[in-house]
Amino acid sequence: VSVNDPLKVAVRVMRENGISQLPVLDNGVVVGGLTEDCILEREALVLSDRCGDVMCASFPTVPPHLPLSSFISLLEVVPAVLVIEKKELKG
Repeated sequence: VSVNDPLKVAVRVMRENGISQLPVLDNGVVVGGLTEDCILEREALVLSDRCGDVMCASFPTVPPHLPLSSFISLLEVVPAVLVIEKKELKG
């Protein structure tokens, strides 16, 4: 989602795709993340709030050639890992 998207867009994307976290992008660059926990921890949350105002810290990033075992080890301690190649989000 974009930093300027309303939170309701992120919630809809999460719900429709059965996921609990999303990267937040600003002009195609990852600047933060949204998780169910980070959304639920906010007080006085409004679904029209911008994703950029609600986001948490970004998820760790890895190159596409990272060994699967290293990727799995990361996922044991963080909710999501982003695959970045040449400053572009790949997955």
